[in-house]
Amino acid sequence: MAVLPLVAANTSRLRIGTGLAIAPTRLAPVTAHTIASIKQLVPGRTFLGIGSGHTAMRAMCFETMKGPAFPDTRSGAPAYINWKRSVTSPCGS
Repeated sequence: MAVLPLVAANTSRLRIGTGLAIAPTRLAPVTAHTIASIKQLVPGRTFLGIGSGHTAMRAMCFETMKGPAFPDTRSGAPAYINWKRSVTSPCGS
């Protein structure tokens, strides 16, 4: 994610965003702020893909976490954020 603003500033047609951000391994406010900042630089060319991190969490020897199911991102984001705040990370922090 660190190079996305650089790419955004030096392109005019390329869509900018994450192919897949693994939610349990990233801080939600930092991810949201990063994408929002890029959206300010290049409106209409940003996207954010979010995954559960099932494979990544297993690779790091952590238990996988299950969030609530939701039909689309607009209605599900508040439910996911509330769920994320309510769970303890596998590392105990």
